[in-house]
Amino acid sequence: MPAPTSTPALLAVDWGTTALRGALLAPDGTVLATHAAPRGLLSVPPGGWQAAFDAEFGAWLAAHPGLPGLLAGMVGSRQGWAEAPYVACPAGLDALARGLLWLQPGRLAIVPGLSTEADGVPDVLRGEEVQVLGALMAAADAGGDHTVVLPGTHSKWVQVQGGRIAGFSTHMTGEAYALLRQQSILARMLPADDDAFDAGAFDAGVAQAATPGGVLH
Repeated sequence: MPAPTSTPALLAVDWGTTALRGALLAPDGTVLATHAAPRGLLSVPPGGWQAAFDAEFGAWLAAHPGLPGLLAGMVGSRQGWAEAPYVACPAGLDALARGLLWLQPGRLAIVPGLSTEADGVPDVLRGEEVQVLGALMAAADAGGDHTVVLPGTHSKWVQVQGGRIAGFSTHMTGEAYALLRQQSILARMLPADDDAFDAGAFDAGVAQAATPGGVLH
C-alpha cells in the first residue's frame, strides 16, 4: 500500500461482491494512492466488516487521523456491512448525499444505490451510480443529456438528463455470453479461447440484436 504524496481529504472505497478498491483523494479529486484486494462481500464473514476494513485501510487511517471515508457498492446491500436504502431516480449528487448511511457519524458512510421503474418493472444498481456521476464531472457537457453504458456481467445502460440519473436498465449481457460460451451446445463448436476482436462480427451481432427476433433468433 503506497504512501500518499500529499495530505488526502477523503478515503473512497468501491467494495463489491468479489473485490474492493480504495483510493486516497486530494481536495481537488486527484488520486494520491490506491489499494486493491480480492476481499469482496463473499469473503467477509458475518460481523467481520469492521475488521476487514481496518485490515485493508488501517494504515492509511492511522497516518491520517480523522480522515472521512465513503464506501460504495455491495457493501451497502442487505448482505453487506449495513443496508443503505435505495434512492429513487431521478437522482443526482444531492440526493445521494441525503441518502448516505452513516456508520460513524461524520467519519464513515455508505453511498446508497439507486432504484428505478420502467413499464412496471423495478430495477436497481449499487456502485455504478458513483461511476456515472464521476464520469459526468469529468465530461465537457456534465449538465447535458447522455446515455452511459457500463459493460460487465450485468451491464447497465444509464440515462442522464441535466446532470442527474433519470433512469437505467440492467442487461445480463456478460452472464449470458459466459453461459453460451462455456455451457451451451454452441460451446462445443467454439475454440477454447476467444479469438481477437472482430469488428465485423460485432457489428453483425449488434444489427441482429436490433431485429424483432433479437440476438437469440
